[in-house]
Amino acid sequence: MAHRRTITEIDTSWFMYKGSEGYYKYKIEISNDGVNYSTLDRTNNLTYGFTTDAVHFTARYVRINMVNAVLWNNPGNWYTPTLHEVKMLGPATPEATGYSRFNSHNYPDRYIRHTNYTARVDANVSPVLDSQFRVVPGLASSTGISLESINFPGYFLKRNASNKIVLEAYSDTAAYKGDATFLSSAGWADSTKVSLQSYSQPGYYIRHYDYALQLDAINASSSSTVKSDATFGRTNF
Repeated sequence: MAHRRTITEIDTSWFMYKGSEGYYKYKIEISNDGVNYSTLDRTNNLTYGFTTDAVHFTARYVRINMVNAVLWNNPGNWYTPTLHEVKMLGPATPEATGYSRFNSHNYPDRYIRHTNYTARVDANVSPVLDSQFRVVPGLASSTGISLESINFPGYFLKRNASNKIVLEAYSDTAAYKGDATFLSSAGWADSTKVSLQSYSQPGYYIRHYDYALQLDAINASSSSTVKSDATFGRTNF
């Protein structure tokens, strides 16, 4: 694509071999710079013929990596996967084109970043792309925000079942969208900064604990340390 666009659906028409449809196993690969690609794995696909993928990312480069194909009338007759046509759909204007970094209030040299699909605050983040996030309207509600990784487009910060903050590929479910949406408010420890409350777990905020990010219940009576752990500076680029 000539410019970064927000894509919410990918429709793919696959090659028919001698009139027989097959089901294709493939990966959708996405990048902002044409170098660092994230992967949406569709190698478990069992849908014959035309496929529709509900996705959510803002990026410039998209490619389909075809892994395998199985014919409907001869599952053992493997042939070179062939793509016929791809259509990508999304809003007329991208949700966001810049990015933001978030640094800890009480450890200002440490920034929110992802590493091995977990979220934490670290100093001297390398690669720095791990600490860059596109802030988009909340996946579950436009009253909130969602944080999409710059070098893993299509992956968002979200809570998991243990209330840890992780980086996970977009899933078109209400549960995923709720867990990946946060309400931004004035920082608990500094009103010029921000605190991020979970949309799916009201009253629970992102904080760092031993430098790892998690959700904890925070209110006016919480300790000053906890409030500081849940406050972050935001710098926009």
